[in-house]
Amino acid sequence: MLFAKWVSDNIGSTTQPIASSIANANFMGFYVSNSDATGGTARGLYMRLYLTGTSGQSGEAVRAFTTVNGTGAVGVHGSQSSVSFGTSGTITGLAAGIRSTFQVKNATMSTGTATAVMSELSADGSSSHFTGTVLSFFRLAISGNSTGITQLNGDSFFMDLTGGCTAGSGATYFIDTSKTALTGYGSLRVKCPDGVTRYIPITTGS
Repeated sequence: MLFAKWVSDNIGSTTQPIASSIANANFMGFYVSNSDATGGTARGLYMRLYLTGTSGQSGEAVRAFTTVNGTGAVGVHGSQSSVSFGTSGTITGLAAGIRSTFQVKNATMSTGTATAVMSELSADGSSSHFTGTVLSFFRLAISGNSTGITQLNGDSFFMDLTGGCTAGSGATYFIDTSKTALTGYGSLRVKCPDGVTRYIPITTGS
């Protein structure tokens, strides 16, 4: 079903949100299925935003924002994206829980700052401070069945450099076999599975 309509008002508002006290409530739910066998691409929800102004526009095709007003909340996420498999489900290509793509147009782009993924910690004010267990830019976790966790821990890489990330001088990935030791410069702090804080070294050598 395709539909389009000009909407002048939001559904609910900041001061008067659509409210429910029902547990496990989905305020909006779409359960859809596609059985195309020709290799086409199906999407559960497709949203595309075109910015056509000329005076410093900003925008997002999708903006997800969860605000905690109660106390003792657990498992709070701005958004969650997952890929799962049925009993007979298999893949022969890429499967990603989240795939973020920054498309570089077919021309030189010489201004601005661009990234495929941006992880940001935002301070609401001068008193913003975190004293909980761990605050990080990235959290990497293996969860689920305990036996499966052990197996996945042995299967997975911390990072996978692929595609055009080939080795070369001045490239994203570089190997210098002539270097036997690197000069220390600094480090990145990492919270490890055993609870110990360790550090990835940053060096002046390459």
